Amino acid sequence: MAGGFSGAEMSKEYRGIDVAGDKLRVTFFKEGKKHRIKTNIAPTKKGYIYAQQLLIDIKSDVRRGTFTFEKHFPDHAKVVKPEPAIVIPTFKECGEAWLKTHINKPKSTQHCYRTYFNAWLPFIGDRPINEVTDIELEDAILKMPIVAKTRNNYRIPVRAIFKRAVKAKQRTDNPAAELTNEKIQPNDPIRLDHEERVAVLLWMEEHLDPRVTDYYKVQIYTGMRPSEAIALDWTDSDFLKQQLRVTKALVRGEIKSTKTYEKRTIDLLSPALAALKRQKKFTFMKKSGKIFENPVTGEPWVSSDDLVKYWHQALKALGIPERDPYATRHTFASLMLSAGVKLPYLANQMGHKNVSITLKTYACWIDSENETEKAKVEAMLETDTTTAIKVAGDISTT
Repeated sequence: MAGGFSGAEMSKEYRGIDVAGDKLRVTFFKEGKKHRIKTNIAPTKKGYIYAQQLLIDIKSDVRRGTFTFEKHFPDHAKVVKPEPAIVIPTFKECGEAWLKTHINKPKSTQHCYRTYFNAWLPFIGDRPINEVTDIELEDAILKMPIVAKTRNNYRIPVRAIFKRAVKAKQRTDNPAAELTNEKIQPNDPIRLDHEERVAVLLWMEEHLDPRVTDYYKVQIYTGMRPSEAIALDWTDSDFLKQQLRVTKALVRGEIKSTKTYEKRTIDLLSPALAALKRQKKFTFMKKSGKIFENPVTGEPWVSSDDLVKYWHQALKALGIPERDPYATRHTFASLMLSAGVKLPYLANQMGHKNVSITLKTYACWIDSENETEKAKVEAMLETDTTTAIKVAGDISTT
């Protein structure tokens, strides 16, 4: 013991104070109950003096009825410690954290989520996540100058962000839970009719580089999605069987799976086959292995968006009303339906997950064939009538 005193000697001199392990302990009574509490004071001469003063203060507070454990022993088990304050982040901060959970998804998906999320920032970006109301969300989305389908996309992140906030106990309810999607009446697919299709391809043949023209020929005569067409490698082609193997897509420079996450084999119509054969002289021996390339750079296309300008250039030159290049896909579907192909075959060619999607998408054109189908039945009935007359005549002569 410092100063040559033992613990026992010090305890005699400083009544109510003794040693407990490596610290001093004080003993006092409160409301007739004895309390012996270990302090954080070291058993030194100065420690005993400090503990003695502490005990004097405690007894004084007990007499006045003002004693609390919080004041003298803030770390004691009897002290109910307040819950640590929860820092409430803003909607923007919560959204950024949510976006990070999708870091392993394709870049194109991340880009879409970022776009959808950013649309909310002018309205609730700086608002604490626990203060945003369902009315604010409803008002915000109605102010967004977009079509209903896009507004439905914008609802995706806001629902997820608030669901995550509830899980993290940053708020007790999800104000976006009832932010349901709007019902959308689908538009009929827009295609090129027979004359437009022929005119567009003739104009491209005369005015554009073959590497662009052949891309659009393959689009129109295979019905592939644009992202699938620019992702084609020469190893995906089989000229002997006249087929292409569609296994992937290229979106904003990133290879990803097809839209349905399924691979498929498609048959090549003669115009598409001829276009691919012509492309051999441009890219067949190149290291990239890609079928289509940018005629300006001599490198593979990075995005199908880079080809859009050629499409609009052709439509404008021919006076054809503007439409999305996706019309090439619908043109193929129309061509196949007009030829009378079976729906399961068309669904496989186009990469639809099932026939019902093909039927739903192109029902308008299938219905338009009803008159033709009816005419076939009427023609058969006319044959029946002729046959019936002949049979009746035969019977009357017997």
